[in-house]
Amino acid sequence: MNKKYIFLISAPGDFTAGGFERLEAWLDAHESFAAVCCDHEFISDDGVAVRTNVPNYSPLRQACQLVSGPVLVVRAEVAERFGEVPDGLAGSALFALRLALGGATIGRDPSTLFCWRGAVGAVEPDAVNRELAAADVSYRVRVDTNPWALRLQPMAIERPRVSIIIPTRGSAGQVFGTTRTWVMSALESLRACTYDTFDIVVVGDADTPSDVVAAASALDNVTWVTFDEPFHFGRKCNVGAFWSSGEILIFLNDDIEVISPNWIESLVDVLSIDGVGVASPMLLFEDGTIQHGGHIHEGGFAVQGGLGQRPDDTDDGAMLQTEREVAGVSGACLAIRADLFGEVGGFFDGFPTSFSDDDLCLKVRATGKSIVWTPHSRLFHFETKTRVATIEPAEAFRARDRWPGAYYTDPIWNVQ
Repeated sequence: MNKKYIFLISAPGDFTAGGFERLEAWLDAHESFAAVCCDHEFISDDGVAVRTNVPNYSPLRQACQLVSGPVLVVRAEVAERFGEVPDGLAGSALFALRLALGGATIGRDPSTLFCWRGAVGAVEPDAVNRELAAADVSYRVRVDTNPWALRLQPMAIERPRVSIIIPTRGSAGQVFGTTRTWVMSALESLRACTYDTFDIVVVGDADTPSDVVAAASALDNVTWVTFDEPFHFGRKCNVGAFWSSGEILIFLNDDIEVISPNWIESLVDVLSIDGVGVASPMLLFEDGTIQHGGHIHEGGFAVQGGLGQRPDDTDDGAMLQTEREVAGVSGACLAIRADLFGEVGGFFDGFPTSFSDDDLCLKVRATGKSIVWTPHSRLFHFETKTRVATIEPAEAFRARDRWPGAYYTDPIWNVQ
């Protein structure tokens, strides 16, 4: 008998009513996809049910967490080309990783179609790395602080010159009970960085207090550039990029403070992985909760993933503990290779206050490269301390017109 689809089920459990047929119907209706997975529910030994919302196609996160789950339905002719399924509880998820690394597209049915029981074990890096080595990709994974969320490790450690570009107006504010001049505090904080080869370009408004200009300009490896125009975040960043010399550009708000001294290394490591175009860190509010966990496109806007959660929160499949592809990231800290920044035309001039960061990410994604957020690089971001955060309606309409449908459908996030 000729089999049309192969069901790979690597954990004991049962399909919900009609679940088996629904997955077959999904592949019938989506001929361009090689396989499909589904949301699933794990039932612990004490009877507690935990639903897992599987993200959309996310190869790097699949390598870190094997998030596709215990069920994978594959077209028979595709399954034959990709060899035997690995043994064990993670077998179907490892096979899904193999498909993704081989260029096959995996879809997701957004319904909970499988309930399973068993012991949930940590992701085995050796098993994942065998698949990565066979595919000859530029990275491997390793255990870091969370055995259920492996960390990406580039095969070649690169340390190219980095230029940090900081737009500022030289304003001051209060945080942690003290008053500080934001840009000077940021520059002082950057002295804690362990990265060897970086310079800083500060793009300051023409009315920046003269003592701030003098103090910043006197610092080693700092170039001060005067910006004599009305506020325009993207334009200031483009000016900074023009004056920079680094192979990698990091755009950085002035209202930040370094948490992890190796934050630059972590971003550079992510950019060293083939196919990654932009990298961005975890940003925290003054109270230690998350300000930025990657952008989610939903309802016509780019909203902050993980907003207000604790960094150790394990909701949503421990998304805050793993490096993962996202729709976009915040311009408060965004790293990109200088040649790619030039290739896509830098920041679009039509967004003076909002959407310029996400627009840049959409342009990068249009080249086929991904946007990756990492929790292993951490900064405080005292958002709105330097200006009132607003979204101009005209800019919101312009963003949606410029990228039809993009802000209503997220390529990665499961919005359920």
